[in-house]
Amino acid sequence: MNERFEAILARTTRGLVPAATILLMLVVSLVPLNLPYFSQIAPAVTLIAVFYWTIYRPDLLPPAAVFVLGALQDLVVGTPLGMSALVLLLTSGFVRSQRRALLAKSFAIVWLGFAVTALGVALLSWLAASLYFLTMVRIVPVLVQGAVTVALYPLFAWCLRQVHLRLVG
Repeated sequence: MNERFEAILARTTRGLVPAATILLMLVVSLVPLNLPYFSQIAPAVTLIAVFYWTIYRPDLLPPAAVFVLGALQDLVVGTPLGMSALVLLLTSGFVRSQRRALLAKSFAIVWLGFAVTALGVALLSWLAASLYFLTMVRIVPVLVQGAVTVALYPLFAWCLRQVHLRLVG
């Protein structure tokens, strides 16, 4: 009975790793860096994590978890409630549809896939914000944020891979 309980606990813990890493990355993204304009162009680290886990362990990141984490991001960041949740859900759905094409590819191809996804997310976020505020939001900071996110993808993907190999297996 004790071994069975330990096995269930280990499986449950492994199952929570993707959501926990996304939550951790959300918290890290909230750390104030006293750099001018950084808040406008800060990398979308939760997007990186959703992309990574959706490719490599979609079984451990159900859409409901993506929605809850996105809604939590909206609450703590101050974006309109549902915007991040919708964007992350759409990202997860898109990546799931492209998963087979990306799964066995080199890192460079996966990174290119992320770049295309991040550009789409940036444009979708810009459009959603413009519609929400009923004005044309400046697109340059959105595109710069997308570029910063793409540039930092290798670093965060490497960190997520280490977590994946050590905790999820």
